[in-house]
Amino acid sequence: MPNEWQGSILPDCPDIQYMRSAELLRAADPTEVRMKERYTNMGSCPEHRYDGVPTSDCERSLLLRYSLTQRCEAPCAIHLLSDPNSSSSTFVCECK
Repeated sequence: MPNEWQGSILPDCPDIQYMRSAELLRAADPTEVRMKERYTNMGSCPEHRYDGVPTSDCERSLLLRYSLTQRCEAPCAIHLLSDPNSSSSTFVCECK
C-alpha cells in the first residue's frame, strides 16, 4: 500500500492541490519503489505562477531501483520513514 501525502501547495491559492506517493513494489535486490506526483486544479488560479510549479494539471511516475548495502532478511522488513514536510524519504530495515 502506498504512503501518500497531499495538500495545497500555494498559500494564496488553496484550490491547487499536490499529491505525492511512494510505494514499495519489490523488497528484494534490487529494491523497486514507485514514486508518483500529481498536480490538480492548476487552472483555478491563473494569476499565481511560481517557478517549479506546473501551469496545467499533470502527473508523473518514476520507477526507482535501489541496490541494498545491507540485506534485510526475515523477520526484518523494509519500511519507509517519511516526513510529509520534507522532500526526501528513507527506507530502512527494521527488526521487530
